[in-house]
Parts: sequence; C-alpha cells; structure tokens
Amino acid sequence: MPPQDVECPAATSEQQRVAKVAVLHKDNLSYQQFVENFMQPNLPVMIQGLADHWKAAQDWVTSSGAIDIDFLAKHFGQAQVWVSDTTRVNAACAPRLDMTLADFADWWRMHKAGQDARLLYLKDWHFANEFPHYKAYDTPLYFQQDWLNEYFDMKQTLKKARCSKGSMTAQPASGDHCTCVSVAELETTEDGPSGTGSCIALYQTEL
Repeated sequence: MPPQDVECPAATSEQQRVAKVAVLHKDNLSYQQFVENFMQPNLPVMIQGLADHWKAAQDWVTSSGAIDIDFLAKHFGQAQVWVSDTTRVNAACAPRLDMTLADFADWWRMHKAGQDARLLYLKDWHFANEFPHYKAYDTPLYFQQDWLNEYFDMKQTLKKARCSKGSMTAQPASGDHCTCVSVAELETTEDGPSGTGSCIALYQTEL
C-alpha cells in the first residue's frame, strides 16, 4: 500500500511552503522499511495504529475522546505527582508543587467548571515506573532500539578516554574543562522506565 501524503505547515511559514509527510499504517510498514525509507534518510513519517491496543488509549479516555480524569483519580489517585503553575511569569523556573493525583483531579474539575483560574501542568510523572503491573502502553517496534542512549554511550566512551581515570572531573591536555559522568551512574539516577529523558538532560548538561 503506497503511503498517503499529509500537508502540514513547514517551519518557514512566512514563505508559505508545505512539507510532505508520509502516512502509513503499522500493518503496512515493516521495521526494515522504516529504517531504509525514513530513519536512514532522516525523513518524517506518521505511523497509524500504534496505540490502538494500549490500555491507556482505552481506559484513560471517555467515549467523546476527552481525558477520563475520573478513571485516573479512582485507580491512581494516591500517586504523588509534581505540578507547575504555568500561569506564573517565567513558569519554567517556578518551584514545583507536590500533590496527589486525586488533588490534581479536583483542580481539573474546578478549572473546567470555571472555579479555579490556575493553569496547572502535571509533569515528569513516571507512571510506568510507579505502576509497572498496569502496562499502560508498550514501546512500538520501530522505537525499541535505544538509539539515543547508544549514541550517548559512545560519546561517554570517547570522553572518558581523555579524562583522568577514576575522577569525576579532570583537565584534559587541551585545557578545556571536562566533566565525566559514567553511564552506570546515569542509569542509577534515572526515574523513567527507559531513562531516556533523564539521559538527554544530563547529556546536554555534562557533555
């Protein structure tokens, strides 16, 4: 089945250019085809049907397609979550609030009813790590290979070769400051099921 094309605004919207994005159903796209046709040439693709069987796609939405906050509060309301108030100026730097998911659900309902003007953002909740037996989703075949962490491991190997052995920080011969963080140490600090988010953040900070 040939891929469909979807028109979407390109980054250079001022030039009114349109990018073509292929659309394929997962049943018509093998992993090898994904690698050869999209990953290696660095081309975008929209893959349909990946989440159809996910429990999250079935339990966490209402019949109208909205988030089923009542289901989440009933089954996971005791979970402690971090929340940012995005109505604040420079909200990205604002202190995070700790609350239960049940409390967040209460705010959600009040906000929808127009009784609470705050715009709260629930962030960095590593659900799969906290509720491993629920199996809310599974990683699609195309993304099971951990390219980002493999690249990070390679960079760490090269970096450690020019850092003092057994030291977290060292001055390489060039005089440029070098910070060494072992992959094992990164893995112990990761909170998510795969750790990818944490690893990217540390990579950007340390390398």
